[in-house]
Amino acid sequence: MYDNQRDIEVIVNPVINNVDTQLQAQLQAQFEAQAQLQAQLQAQFEAQTQFQAQFIAQLQKIIVLLS
Repeated sequence: MYDNQRDIEVIVNPVINNVDTQLQAQLQAQFEAQAQLQAQLQAQFEAQTQFQAQFIAQLQKIIVLLS
């Protein structure tokens, strides 16, 4: 049917380019989602660290009161 390499390229190259564009868009979306999750984890870590510091401060006050 298509014995000419150029004819095949004219048909196949746009399909390859379309798939490549879609994959790049998916990778970008995944990267952005991953960055958002990383920010959420960082915020949770900071909140947990702050809570722990407050908890330790309260324990120290209790120890002083019991001494």
